[in-house]
Amino acid sequence: MKQPYNTALYMRLSRDDENYGDSVSIETQRTILQQFAKDNDLHVVGEYIDDGWSGTTFERPNFKRMMADVDAGRVNCIVTKDLSRFGRDHIMVGYYLEYEFPEKQVRYIAVSENEDTKKGLSDFVPFKNLFNEWFAKDTSRKVKTALHAKFAAGERTFAYAPLGYVRHPEIKNAIVIDFLKKHGLSDSEITVNPPQVKDRFADSWSQENIVNRYVASSVIIVNSTQVDLARNIMQNQAELMKIGIALICEEYGNNTIKYEFTGLNGIKPEMVEESTRNARATAEKFAKDSDSELGKIRRATQGQFSITDRDNNTPYIKNVRVVSTIEYYIKD
Repeated sequence: MKQPYNTALYMRLSRDDENYGDSVSIETQRTILQQFAKDNDLHVVGEYIDDGWSGTTFERPNFKRMMADVDAGRVNCIVTKDLSRFGRDHIMVGYYLEYEFPEKQVRYIAVSENEDTKKGLSDFVPFKNLFNEWFAKDTSRKVKTALHAKFAAGERTFAYAPLGYVRHPEIKNAIVIDFLKKHGLSDSEITVNPPQVKDRFADSWSQENIVNRYVASSVIIVNSTQVDLARNIMQNQAELMKIGIALICEEYGNNTIKYEFTGLNGIKPEMVEESTRNARATAEKFAKDSDSELGKIRRATQGQFSITDRDNNTPYIKNVRVVSTIEYYIKD
């Protein structure tokens, strides 16, 4: 008696696959799978579609739903357009084909590659799986390289300029630097460090529903003597947040500006002079109160300067303090 096959038609399309046109589109996959099921008298119990999901992870919602139906006995045959639609992790794909499916008596078919576990898989399947995984990693590497280059140049990576900005006629991707310049900073005040791009699909252990595959961060250092200008830029960073760019500080996870007082050398002589004058006035008062006569300086130490924020809410206002220690002779 011929075994009835309750078949799941599985389709997957990642965002990178969309670059290859209709040949791998969901509609194309559906047409191929439905025709194959009809030609081979397979009873289709459902379609399982993971649109926008990478094959490097098996934490895809509809893949998991399909496997739940396998465990429940509702599905005993899985059909995909090719092996890469099933997955791009050669270890996991091999595990399913060689252990999971045989143990649960599940038939697997990759239509365009003519691979069928019922007939026996070809010796080339492991190599195909390795190539599929390599392809995903190579695509990830190329995308990250391109993003690195754009971020290093301070360029944007999205299609449209935000409200209030005009696209550069020649440099298509300039945006973050434009924002800083728009608010008054010059090229000499801006330094762009090499960016870091993380491929979240590369973390195969991740259990989360990943919406944005690539997360890029770049450190832009602004050194400026224009304090009010820097404060105004931070207050207007909502312009960048509206287009998906957040200005954050790696330390402690919040937005901070470090204000440094650089004019100490200009006020040192005056402050030391005033400190010495105040010390003598204090000593003279002590001598007068004790019916003594103030003599010459016995010993003095260099004034110790300290610079602190006025308070936590106004770090751009500094307190500069000098402490001088002067000892005088006292005559009775």
